[in-house]
Amino acid sequence: MKRKWICLLLLLAALLCLSVPAAAEVSGYVLFDNDDFFTDEELSELNDCAFGIAERYGCGIYVVMLEDYTEYTDGDVRDCAELVYTEFELGWGEGHDGVMLLLSMADRDYALIAYGDKGNASFTDYGKDVLSDEFLPYFRYDDWMGGFRAYQDACKDFLRQAEAGEPVDDYGYSDYGYSDEPHEMSDGTKAGITVAAPSLAALGVCQGMKRKMKSARRQTDARRYVSQGLHLYANQDTFTHRTETRRVIQTEQRSHSGRGTTVSSSGFSGKSGKF
Repeated sequence: MKRKWICLLLLLAALLCLSVPAAAEVSGYVLFDNDDFFTDEELSELNDCAFGIAERYGCGIYVVMLEDYTEYTDGDVRDCAELVYTEFELGWGEGHDGVMLLLSMADRDYALIAYGDKGNASFTDYGKDVLSDEFLPYFRYDDWMGGFRAYQDACKDFLRQAEAGEPVDDYGYSDYGYSDEPHEMSDGTKAGITVAAPSLAALGVCQGMKRKMKSARRQTDARRYVSQGLHLYANQDTFTHRTETRRVIQTEQRSHSGRGTTVSSSGFSGKSGKF
């Protein structure tokens, strides 16, 4: 296990020299422990893209690929991701803001974690579910670069949305088609409803009264009313108030963890699964 950590540290040093300007407030964007994972061109592409996003939004975007995460920790894949993030002091700026995707190839495990005020705010619990949906389809067909490109593009969109004050969460986010907000009706539809609704209501009332009158018969014999004794009373109904009862109609929604971000005592938020 110690040898594995030394290999990753050497790779990190190489990445710092090759792809990250000395003045940058980052430690590197791609870590791996197998030379077969990336070509030089792919590695350069991923690092250049990640640096551009981090520089623009102040949040590091990381990729880690390992043969087997169990060689680095006795915990689960998310523990390994947090350990790598901490050991390499990843993240942008003093707050070490960032998001990191770790893949472990042995059993096809992945972990997606975020750290820092900006990282956790930009990548909510629900947002991580949406983000995973962007890259997982590629990985299931072993299209690693396709998945990483989708991951980086989605991260950029998430950071843009958070910067605008509307982080990707289970309300109000429509760019990915998951908004819970109702669509605005056209002016023509509104006008049609305004005219038709009162007419339909009046028609319903008249039809109801007509049905009730079908059982009425004219009575010409007063003895029908007085045979059992006639009692007259004065009745008066006074309207005082109306009581309305409302209930929420539940609609089918995507499975999610709820609004906001659940942050652990170590400062990380995240999720894990299989790809």
